[in-house]
Amino acid sequence: MEESLLSVASLHALAYCERLFYLEEVEQLKLANAAVFAGRRLHVEIAQEEGDTVERLEFENGELGIRGAVDVLRTRGGTMIPYEHKRGKSAGSPGAREAWKTDQIQIGAYALLVEHSHGVPIEEGRVRYHADNITVRVAIDQELRTQVGAAISRARTLRESIERPPVTDNERLCVKCSLAPVCLPAEARFATEGRDDGDLIRLLPQHPQGQTVHVMENGSSVGRSGHQLVVRGRDEPDQKLPIADVGQVVIHGYAQITTQALQLCAERGIGVHWLGFSGSPVGSLAPSAPSAQRHLRQFRALSDSAQTLPLARRLVVAKLESQLRYALRSTRSEEGRAQSVAAACDRIRDALRRAAHAEAADELLGHEGTGAAAYFELMPTMISDDLGGEFTFEGRNRQPPRDRVNAILGYAYGMLYREALQAIIAVGLHPGVGFYHRPRSSGSSPFFCVIA
Repeated sequence: MEESLLSVASLHALAYCERLFYLEEVEQLKLANAAVFAGRRLHVEIAQEEGDTVERLEFENGELGIRGAVDVLRTRGGTMIPYEHKRGKSAGSPGAREAWKTDQIQIGAYALLVEHSHGVPIEEGRVRYHADNITVRVAIDQELRTQVGAAISRARTLRESIERPPVTDNERLCVKCSLAPVCLPAEARFATEGRDDGDLIRLLPQHPQGQTVHVMENGSSVGRSGHQLVVRGRDEPDQKLPIADVGQVVIHGYAQITTQALQLCAERGIGVHWLGFSGSPVGSLAPSAPSAQRHLRQFRALSDSAQTLPLARRLVVAKLESQLRYALRSTRSEEGRAQSVAAACDRIRDALRRAAHAEAADELLGHEGTGAAAYFELMPTMISDDLGGEFTFEGRNRQPPRDRVNAILGYAYGMLYREALQAIIAVGLHPGVGFYHRPRSSGSSPFFCVIA
């Protein structure tokens, strides 16, 4: 029953943006920004208020198809009144303040739950806006009841669909949305409307949520103490890290992590990654909510070469352009470039031109490989002589790397892989299927363990 019921909070999201509702309720993607955490703190403070008139109750009703917890339920003159607390400002103008449409739907849904639970009519709800210290009354009339019913019906329809609703036309809503880094509204508008980059509003997170913890000493371990991770070294005192401050955990070499610590990371949506001694990825434990709809869309899109080939071309072209620019910049000197260096740069240019017009993924792989071979051929000339003979490079090798340059490259690739993996999982995609390389078996590539 509980899984089929809609949360009242999801109706609030639906009234704000149907795409937000779909991401949170259907695809189970939820991120918290500073505003969300501030709202949570406000509700904790309200729950700790003293007084016999304050009561926080949870309701659910199968007939209505919704469930939720009323912030405060008070009795005034024998009439029950549900209260909803918001940290922001009210709508309307001075002297004519009113509740936002989203908040009206939410308080209306709470009123219906209270009615069905207590068997008494609810004629009014109230929304307290703490930013301007105003309480707004909301009439629970027939119009609002109809709107709540329509919202519930629309939510059920969306929950059965495998298609994400389009991005809202109101770009101002996206600026304040916690899921903007996942929804990617600017990119979605660019894909559907073809607007130039100059017209796009880029919405990026202000800073990573939590710090990445690297455990590198062999024999060290990560354990759990309450809501903290405890890093224990062989000769160093224990380091205790509040879980709220941790974004990812990276285990290097033979360092270990306990089951209890893994469970805490899984509960908080914190990825755990294992790297080998050379920095190459071994595997990842990445908490993620399952979403059949999202994966169906992903697999359907990635089976269409008309969509995947242009993306693959852009990826390879960008890589070759970057290699060429860096090679030209690093080999520039007053005497000019040696003939062998110029020839290698020409091979990268040729691979770049061919990749831009490749008609198949296998052809792209060949051009990418040709460009990479020329680039690594130039690597010795790009390494400063000041580093000495310890940093020699005689070709790309791995697992294990046979020189310091390859060890550094392997470690850097491992870090980049981890960041890319975390970003893919954060937006709810399957990390084993992409638009360029064919899916690989777990025996030939790092495994992915996904916790629901």
